Amino acid sequence: MFLKSCATQRDIIKGRDLHKEVSQKGLGDDPFVGSALVDMYTRCGLLIEARNVFDKLPDRDVASWNALIAGCVECGFDQEALDLYRKMQIGGLSPDDVTFVCTLRACANVGFLDKGYAIHADITYKGIKHGLYVGNTILDMYAKCGALPEAWVTFIKLPNHDVISWNTIIKGCGFNHDGKMAMEIFEDMRKQGVKPDAITFTCLLTACSRASLVSDGRELFNVMGDQYGIEPSINHYNCMVDLLARSGRLNEAEKFFQTIPCPPSLALWTALLSACKTFVKAELGSKCFDELLQKDPDCATSYSIMANICASGDTLHMVKAPEPKLQSNKLNDVYDFQSNITEGSIPQLLLEEICISHQCK
Repeated sequence: MFLKSCATQRDIIKGRDLHKEVSQKGLGDDPFVGSALVDMYTRCGLLIEARNVFDKLPDRDVASWNALIAGCVECGFDQEALDLYRKMQIGGLSPDDVTFVCTLRACANVGFLDKGYAIHADITYKGIKHGLYVGNTILDMYAKCGALPEAWVTFIKLPNHDVISWNTIIKGCGFNHDGKMAMEIFEDMRKQGVKPDAITFTCLLTACSRASLVSDGRELFNVMGDQYGIEPSINHYNCMVDLLARSGRLNEAEKFFQTIPCPPSLALWTALLSACKTFVKAELGSKCFDELLQKDPDCATSYSIMANICASGDTLHMVKAPEPKLQSNKLNDVYDFQSNITEGSIPQLLLEEICISHQCK
C-alpha cells in the first residue's frame, strides 16, 4: 500500500526508505513486495534500480515482469520492453492483458509493425479472449504503424466500441492523412449514439489539419461547443492555428490568435513561424520570431526557422534584437540543428548575421 502510494506520487525518497525497511525485515524476496518495488522505481524513472530489484527476485511472477516491461515503455526503452517480453515467454510464463498492452504500445511507439503482427498473432493463436482494453491497444498499434486497413479490420471485429475505440480509429486516419475518412467515421460515431469527448475533437481537428480540410475544421470547432458543450482547450486552439497555417491562411491564423483565452504556447508560435517559412511570409515570421524569443531566448529552433525565412529574400532588416541575450553556446546549437535539416542550404554567414543582429554573444 505504502509503496504504491510512493509510486503514484513519484516520491523516491520515501520509496527508498521503505525499500530499506522491507529489506531489513527480510521481505525483499516476497514476489508481491518485489513487484511493488519494481513498479515504484520504474514510475520514478529509475530503471537501473528497478532492474537490480528485479534481478534479485528468486521467483518472478507475471506482475513483476509486467512492472519492469511497463517501466521500460514509460521511459522510452521500447526495444528493451520487447526483449523482456521474449525472455518472459522463454521462462515459461504466459503473458496477461497488461503484458500485451505494454508490448503493443512499445511496437506502436517505434513503428515495429512486424513485431506488432507477431504479438497480435500470439493472442489469436492462443485463443486468448480479450476485451476493449487489449483490443483498443491493438487498434492503436496498427494505426500508429501506418497499417490503416488492419486497424479498420480490428475496429470492425471488436465486440463493441467505446469512445476510445472511435477516437483511436479517427486518430489513425489523421496519422495517415485521410481526413475525409476521419469525418465519415465521426458521422458513423454520431449515428451510433456515441457521444464524442474533447479527445475526439482533437483527433478530428488534427486529421483536418493534415488534409487541409479548412471548412470541416471550422465546423468541428464550432460544433464541439454549440452541440456538445465541450470547452475548447489549448490543444484545440493549437489544431485550428495549425490547420489555417498549413493551408496558407496565415492572416486568418494570426487573427485566430486573438480569440485564444490564454497566452499562446511556444508550440503555437512555432507552428505559425514554420508556416511563415513554408509560405515565405517574412513580416509575420519576424513577429512570431520576436514573440518566441521573449518566451524562450535560448531556443535554437526559432533561429533555425527564421534563418530559412531570411534565406528566401532580403528580410534580415525585419528581425529585431531580443531581450535577454542568448548564451554564447547557443549559436553552435543552431548550427548543429540547422545542419541536420537543411544540409547546407542556409549559409553559415547568414546565420551568423542573424545571431549578431540579435546580440547573441
